[in-house]
Amino acid sequence: MGLILYLNIIFSPFFNSVSTSIRSGGAILNPAGLGIKQGFEFYFSSRETDDKYIYYYSLSTGNIGFSFIDYLKTEIYSIGIGIPIGETFSFGYSYSFGDINSQKFGLIITPIKVLRFGALLDLPKNYDSSLTVGASLRPFTDRITFSADFNFWNLLNYYQYQGVFEILDGIYLYGGFKENRRINKERRYFAGIEISFGKSKIFSEGNIREKKKVKYLGGFIFSNEIYPSIFPKKKKWVKIYLQGNYPEEREIDGFLSFKSRKSFYDLLEDLKKVSYEKDVEGIILCFRNPSFTPSQGEEIYNLLKEIKSRGKKIVSIGENFGTIDYMIASISSKIVITPIGDILIPGLYMETIYFKDLLEKIGIEIEVERVGKYKSAVEPFIRENMSEEDRYQRKEFLKDVHDLILKNISEGRNIPVEKVDELMNKGYFNSENALKEGLVDAEGFERDIEGLIEKWFGKKPVIVNYERIAKRRYLGREFKDERKKIAIIVGEGGIVQGESSKNPIPLIGGKNMGSETMKRLIEKVEKDKSIKAVIFRVNSPGGSALASEIIYDGIKRLKEKKPVVVSMGQVAASGGYYISCPANKIFANKTTLTGSIGILGIKFSMEKFFKNVGINFDTVKTKPHADIFSFTRKFTEEEREIYRKEIEWGYWQFVKRVSISRGMKMEKVDSLGQGRIYSGIDAKDVKIVDEIGGIIDAIREAKKLAKIKGDVKIEIYPTPKWWNYLKPFERINFNSPIFDEKYLYMLPFYMKF
Repeated sequence: MGLILYLNIIFSPFFNSVSTSIRSGGAILNPAGLGIKQGFEFYFSSRETDDKYIYYYSLSTGNIGFSFIDYLKTEIYSIGIGIPIGETFSFGYSYSFGDINSQKFGLIITPIKVLRFGALLDLPKNYDSSLTVGASLRPFTDRITFSADFNFWNLLNYYQYQGVFEILDGIYLYGGFKENRRINKERRYFAGIEISFGKSKIFSEGNIREKKKVKYLGGFIFSNEIYPSIFPKKKKWVKIYLQGNYPEEREIDGFLSFKSRKSFYDLLEDLKKVSYEKDVEGIILCFRNPSFTPSQGEEIYNLLKEIKSRGKKIVSIGENFGTIDYMIASISSKIVITPIGDILIPGLYMETIYFKDLLEKIGIEIEVERVGKYKSAVEPFIRENMSEEDRYQRKEFLKDVHDLILKNISEGRNIPVEKVDELMNKGYFNSENALKEGLVDAEGFERDIEGLIEKWFGKKPVIVNYERIAKRRYLGREFKDERKKIAIIVGEGGIVQGESSKNPIPLIGGKNMGSETMKRLIEKVEKDKSIKAVIFRVNSPGGSALASEIIYDGIKRLKEKKPVVVSMGQVAASGGYYISCPANKIFANKTTLTGSIGILGIKFSMEKFFKNVGINFDTVKTKPHADIFSFTRKFTEEEREIYRKEIEWGYWQFVKRVSISRGMKMEKVDSLGQGRIYSGIDAKDVKIVDEIGGIIDAIREAKKLAKIKGDVKIEIYPTPKWWNYLKPFERINFNSPIFDEKYLYMLPFYMKF
């Protein structure tokens, strides 16, 4: 009799079918459900018949589940596991012990988002085996669910039909009937209601035409994840800290750290997530000396502007604001500065270090070949200062960046452009003067924010840190997440042959984008049929000509299979532009530095240096030019001519690639090339990029090109794996494009804003 009751229980409406029993419901009925929408959830229900009581308890955590059933003196304990395979299949196993011992094998199949099948094979120790199969359908809308279950067992043998209707968000009415074909052919009709409060649910059910009178049936669910609910949450303000730098690629956060540092895209997603939360009425941005590039500042400003247009309030507070920080903060509803803090908005500069005098003093001679009068990457080795061409192009670039900052601050603070320009001529403002000039709205510490918000907006705020919002996980209604996937491939750093890595040497070091690493990532995304479009996020000053060609070829092949949209970061020039040009569309920010279509080569001759320190070399060779790239001697005239022709050939290969990819005549590309850099605005004007916009705009365009409607799933490549955290120094090497490559599509290797 205990086993019959065990198999004849009634749950919360979605726990009634082997096809819909997931999470804590899977711990009792179908263990395969433990593998679907995994998370922490506790379930309890009780049922009273005459003087008899039945209690059901279950707990799911991750894909593991536990349950306990108490019926008079019959106690049944179970432990189970669910293993998902993609979005379509989930398998499960559970073992029950106590007064009844059994093993269960479960299966759930979700072929499409509106249809799900379930099956449960129960193998009790002292009874015949039992098979239950079920199906659930959500026709027309995901607010209506019909399910049918059929049990095949010589002792019980039942069938059940049920309908569930979500009349309002999180309020469900349900009903159906269940007939036991072997026990007096008894049919029981049931109806009930379930109400969700987000992280908790309550339900109650009534039965009719049952021989045993049921006085009540009800229960509750507590979940770490959030179910749909009509009940509003209390309005709150969310505090987000901006600190440190935000690389394009996710990185390991320090030595022996087991988490990734937030990438720039992660920051944008944080801001987007907060803006879409219905219970968030405002955002507090706490500036703790973040390090944003002009391009990143532009993207954040535009996103905050969009958030503000949706009715969210934004308050910024900081001890110090640099030019880019202040531009971001200017779009806020209010700005607070810490007393004795300052605002530094003197404009922008670009600075390059020159080594010519040093190299001459220590006896190192530099031999250079380049195509493009603007190709200034070699100038730090052969000049003491900027050439006129380089000075001109940098001034033009900085003017575009400066004008955008001027415009954004004027727009954000509602101050005339002329006034902002005048203030930037002064440049420095302590907290008192910043308040007088209208650059900020108040002086105060972080602890004062609550009172200031109440003063400004008329209501005392509830303030929470972003981490609380970030932990929210919503449980959708759909059986299957059929959102299309878009991949973001991040290409960051100097382009080199081999594997991606980091060079820790100041000035000449930094991130390296390895051609082999990128080739593997591109091929992986190309073969993944679930990925429908690709964003190639490029933040690179260029590097190796050969490595650039390898990555270019990978992007070109990828474009033949699925749409590719390039999103340029702060710099996507020279080799960075080379690898970008084959995409379907190129997006750049107004402050992106791009172009620099040109080539250069550098040979270091250290013969004098070695003689000065008493080191001599002697050489044996089989051919005259075997040691052409040895650093112990200079080129011969014949070798210099060979090298010059190779550099010229490499330039025209670059021009040809751009010509084919962009649909331009080679003469036109040549006229735009010559190593010249462009801001994103100018690049669009000369048609080497297609649109002005950031990574969010690029995602929208990728959806359009792939004909995707609705929301999408974003997958980011590369993302550190867990084993990377155990080997934090694995990616460090001392390669640098400047010294390790013969032919370079490279910008000045050191540019400071």
